[in-house]
Order: sequence, then structure tokens, then C-alpha cells
Amino acid sequence: MTTVQAQPTLVEQVVNAIVSEIVDGELPANSRLIQEELARAYGVSRQPIQQALLLLRDRGLVREATGRGLIVSPLDVDFARNLYEIRAMLDGLAARLAAERGAERARLEGSAYLDAGTALQSAAIH
Repeated sequence: MTTVQAQPTLVEQVVNAIVSEIVDGELPANSRLIQEELARAYGVSRQPIQQALLLLRDRGLVREATGRGLIVSPLDVDFARNLYEIRAMLDGLAARLAAERGAERARLEGSAYLDAGTALQSAAIH
């Protein structure tokens, strides 16, 4: 039986997007995070933004600033380096798992797709 990797939830997608922007410097330290602006930028409602920001606060990537709401936490060099290392490992793992699962799926379902394509090609020629 083939197991299918669950797609990331909307909240996980938002978390990943915000982390990417923090790591890439698009959201610099002390930037104010406004839910409405983030929701508009990511094309989602405020609820997944709110949940993502709470998760990021718990992880220390954002923090509360008196009178300003949530802001991006300043990152030290070691913390940023660790984020890149973790991200590199996760990207490698994701690629390996996709290749392994894709090969199994191709073995199980590939011939049916090839047969369907051949049938369509034959029908188009005749």
C-alpha cells in the first residue's frame, strides 16, 4: 500500500513562508508584523496568520513589543546559521523522501498512465 505524504496545512505553509522571509532578510529584525498585511501578502485569511505568528512566537522567531504588537526577533549569527543548517537538512530529507515515494508511485501507477497516453495517442492518429 502506498502512503501519501500529507500536504502541509495552511498554517504550516504560512509559518514556512514567514520563516523564509526572516531568514532571507526580507523581514528584518524588529519589523512589525501586521496580520492584515501578512494575510493580504499570502492570500489567506487572518486566522492562519494568527496561528502561525503564535507558533513563531513560541519558537522565539517573533516577540511581543509593548504597543507594537508582534515584531521579528533579532537573530544572532549562531541562531541564523542553525536555521540554515536545519533548513538544508529538511530540504534534503524532503527531496529524498519525494524521490523514494515518487519511484514507488511510478512503479505502482506508471504503466496505467503510459497505457492511457498510448491509447489517446492512437485515437488521435486514427
